[in-house]
Amino acid sequence: MSRRPYEAHYPADLKALSVLPLKRKHGIAGVVIADPGVSKEKKESWERDINRNLRACGCAEASALILTALFGYGVYLLWRWSAGGQIGWRHLGWGVLALVVAALIGKGLGLLRAETRYRELVQRISREWIAQPPKSDVISKCG
Repeated sequence: MSRRPYEAHYPADLKALSVLPLKRKHGIAGVVIADPGVSKEKKESWERDINRNLRACGCAEASALILTALFGYGVYLLWRWSAGGQIGWRHLGWGVLALVVAALIGKGLGLLRAETRYRELVQRISREWIAQPPKSDVISKCG
């Protein structure tokens, strides 16, 4: 499958995209604003911001939580050792588990923060980009 740019003709097209892995559209090389009514400067600025936000992965938050957990666990082990307690392989296992849990929580929080930032960006763009999909002249005969 080749990666192609996703063409956004209306603000609603941006709302269909997501940062979250299970909601993310795959095979997109990036987002391109395809409305000729938008100035070149705005297009470039919006495309840069949109693509930067859509590529967010939560790694910064994960690494911050890993470092915090590593420091906290190191302080705990130092306290335990200074109190005369034994430190064995079991403690190493709990430390690795704590780091994995911290990484997963950090990754999840980072992705949720990225999704929130993307939604706020789309709202800001929607306020500036006044374009509506054309209304269909065909009347639906439902029900």
